[in-house]
Amino acid sequence: MSESSDVFVTGGTGYIGRRLVLDLLSRGRAVRALVRPGSENRLPAGAVPVAGDALRRETFARSIAPAKTFVQLVGVSHPSPAKAAEFRSVDLASVRASAEAASRAGVEHFVYLSVAQPAPAIMKAYAAVRAEGEAIVRATGMNATFLRPWYVLGPGHRWPYLLVPAYWLFERLPGTRESARRIGLVTLPEMVAALVRAVENPPRGVRILEVPAIRGQASTGPMSGVSETGRPDPMTEREWRRGNFAISTDPAKLDRETIHRFLASSYWATSIPREIVDRSIDDSLSFGLYEDGRQIGFARVITDFATFAYLADVFVLESHRGKGLATWLMESILAHPRLQGLRRWMLVTRDAHPLYRKVGFRDLAHPERIMERTFPGIYERQD
Repeated sequence: MSESSDVFVTGGTGYIGRRLVLDLLSRGRAVRALVRPGSENRLPAGAVPVAGDALRRETFARSIAPAKTFVQLVGVSHPSPAKAAEFRSVDLASVRASAEAASRAGVEHFVYLSVAQPAPAIMKAYAAVRAEGEAIVRATGMNATFLRPWYVLGPGHRWPYLLVPAYWLFERLPGTRESARRIGLVTLPEMVAALVRAVENPPRGVRILEVPAIRGQASTGPMSGVSETGRPDPMTEREWRRGNFAISTDPAKLDRETIHRFLASSYWATSIPREIVDRSIDDSLSFGLYEDGRQIGFARVITDFATFAYLADVFVLESHRGKGLATWLMESILAHPRLQGLRRWMLVTRDAHPLYRKVGFRDLAHPERIMERTFPGIYERQD
């Protein structure tokens, strides 16, 4: 068996971990699992136990190799607001120890079970710790997959079934659709399937799986990057960094209020309603530009991921222009792996031709072949 098939798992005897280990073993993976001394017999047969302390990297670091994939599942069971101190002493300490140990051991892909971002205010401390954990992993430079469920339904974890009717309603109302999808419920089989697919399809860079993508990974076959709804799957998400600036396709990071405020005052989308902006983001591959986590730019791509892409709603806030950020944003968009090999790209601009020419766009070679239907001022209120 090749070294790349080896997987190191922390939390392998837990609610999700035990089922993940069983599934990986059934698929021919060699699994090493970190366990507390004396808990070795709780692991599924076939997994190699590594006795150690998840909070102290020196107790397990030398046992990671030859694994090239590391799955981090350690965390406080049954999280609640009353466990805020434990989130830092257990969840955060364990991911720090694991990330440092995995990086030093030459791990190529770090899989981290995080949580929906942003989370409801009642679980702010929990979400903050998991976000800090993601930052720790990012800082190592390892390729990484962050899975962001909100609640995983299964044995001993069934009370949220009572909320299913409310979720059904909220996912259909424009004002609550985004939040309901982000903190939706996933089942234990869906969660395990998403973890397995993440292990078997390592990314280049950082990949983020939100709830809709986790639900979509229960099917078999190669990871397609498109969810069952036909929308771009967060499995396509990437992140680029340059100093304190970052570009990300993580929809959870988008500051939709900032995006709406800019577009509503733009020459091409004057007075566009917030609900229309939300729908446009939900059905596009969106790229956010950030400085220290604050949104300063945006662009989205409308595409079939096969033959055609339309670039829309591109902007960088005026306070950050002249720094080469717009060019970097364009280069990152055009480098996205899901946007390669397309037959045609198009865009419309009034005054940014020099920017787009830098990255290969040209005036129409045959404008007589292009037709359009356009409705200027469609969003402006009528007196």
